[in-house]
Amino acid sequence: MPSPILNPIELRALHENEFFYTKAAIDAKISDLFGALKKEIESTLQNTVFGLPPALSATPGRLYRGENLDHLPWRALDCPRLFSKEDMFCFRTLLIWGTSFSFHLLLSGHWLDKYAAKLVEGHASLAASNWNMSLQESPWDWKMDPARYLPINCISQKDFEEKLHNRIWLKISIAYPLDEFERIPDHGARLFATLAQTLR
Repeated sequence: MPSPILNPIELRALHENEFFYTKAAIDAKISDLFGALKKEIESTLQNTVFGLPPALSATPGRLYRGENLDHLPWRALDCPRLFSKEDMFCFRTLLIWGTSFSFHLLLSGHWLDKYAAKLVEGHASLAASNWNMSLQESPWDWKMDPARYLPINCISQKDFEEKLHNRIWLKISIAYPLDEFERIPDHGARLFATLAQTLR
């Protein structure tokens, strides 16, 4: 079997090691960034003004990481997070290297039944915040492709209610460019506080 051959670009990349030191430094700052956001969200969860169920703060938020989401490194914070076979409530902050930051509210089972009507009532607030409703086949598809999402500000409250009817799961999402790095805790805290206000 012939030996594989590297093209000039691949050979340069093989020689490069500085990137990995830079990546480690960035990863540390991402951990700090998500840690700051986690504190802000936990503060909202504990604020009795919003009246969110205690179960949502019973499970600590969790950081995740990986190196191969469509071949790209990624980091995620799930806070709050409640998962069972059929019931899911998760507010996920996701960073995919080379693409964007994104925020996602995922609901299914008991939590979707509990909050579907509240989300419909809060249609105007969701639309004003530029949330998008997932049209994907799976809640675990993280591509922010415009063809896979429906901007909530492009549909009426009645249409939104109809689209929620009989759904097994719901994901609403919003993306921010990587240049917003320093403001991600502010964006996430604001978005979650607005959702908490809608769901109370």
